[in-house]
Amino acid sequence: MEKTIERFQFIFLVGGLGFLAIAVVVTGVVTGNALSDLPYTSLDEISQDVSPYFVALSQQYPEQFEKYYPGGPTPANYRAALNLGR
Repeated sequence: MEKTIERFQFIFLVGGLGFLAIAVVVTGVVTGNALSDLPYTSLDEISQDVSPYFVALSQQYPEQFEKYYPGGPTPANYRAALNLGR
């Protein structure tokens, strides 16, 4: 009886580790395939078109926005905000 339980636990351990390994590989392959067709865009190219959300933020909180991004919602300030990840 004890050997049966040990064998049962071992099978589930090996099966669980096997499924984990398969999940890691599949996740990497699916993500790689999904992102491989997207063109690379630099931060300078993205920041040329200032987001309407960035402009709305400058209008909703003018004092705080001017404190952290002097000059308003310019492409340079938008690039700085994107670089910070905000």
